[in-house]
Amino acid sequence: MTAPVARLAKSLQPQKVVDVSTRIAAIDSGAGGGGAHDGVAEGAGDASGAASKRILKELRAVAAGDSNVWLHSGEGVHIFPSESDLTSWRVLVEGPPGSPFEGGRFALDVKIPDDYPFKPPVVRFETPVYHCNVSDSGGICLDVLKESWSAALSVPKALEAVRSLLAQPDTDNALRQWIAELTLAHTKHGDPRYAEEAARRTREHAGRTVAEWTKEWGAAA
Repeated sequence: MTAPVARLAKSLQPQKVVDVSTRIAAIDSGAGGGGAHDGVAEGAGDASGAASKRILKELRAVAAGDSNVWLHSGEGVHIFPSESDLTSWRVLVEGPPGSPFEGGRFALDVKIPDDYPFKPPVVRFETPVYHCNVSDSGGICLDVLKESWSAALSVPKALEAVRSLLAQPDTDNALRQWIAELTLAHTKHGDPRYAEEAARRTREHAGRTVAEWTKEWGAAA
């Protein structure tokens, strides 16, 4: 059995998180916290200030239901920014319908660099997931998080791409080759072992509801 996913180092982990609307309301009321990382002051010339303004713009778009911040609609992706640092998020991703991960809710840790949007966010699975493009420690092999990143993208778009990856594994760039081989056997020959094991582990590790996760994180609206 695969060992549980290692959590991020303390420096990469968010503190207490809240739902997006609550975070935006706190900033608008002047109670947002987070010091320089909130980056809401006009005229901030440093990289971290510029990054924070961009992050805040994206969070406002998420809160407003603006589909332009997503690749598609943002369905199945739930964002919970830290209440004190805009660059640190927790995210829940629902397993895509029709995939072995359907019915699961997977927790991700997100850390956005100071030179964002010129560098991609660091995204890792906190919940174990049986997938060839996710390492035992939760690292993700996905082009938009690496060489294909562009400043025209957004963190929500990258997160939606991670959700799509669950349903569309890239076996040519596997982090766990044995899972890639089972995935290929499944897609080419109908071998059930990959789908059965992925579904079993989803039930085992990702069975909590969004409400249960938000309660654990203290992030209920």
